[in-house]
Amino acid sequence: MSNLFDTSFNSADFSTVVSFLEKDHEEGQALVYKGDINRSLRKTIAAMANTIGGLIILGVEDHDNKPKPPFTGIDF
Repeated sequence: MSNLFDTSFNSADFSTVVSFLEKDHEEGQALVYKGDINRSLRKTIAAMANTIGGLIILGVEDHDNKPKPPFTGIDF
């Protein structure tokens, strides 16, 4: 899944994620956008763990299965 980024997954930072989001990748079986941490996130993690895996990007709302700006992230 790290090949979705232009850089290695381990060296990705917030600006790398924003650059990825600006490419308007559509959600699918292996890519999901979640605005916050909630019950739906747990279901998504379980579903991905029981299939092919994938990438969940937190702190990003979606509209019509595409990332919806502004991209604010989540404060931990």
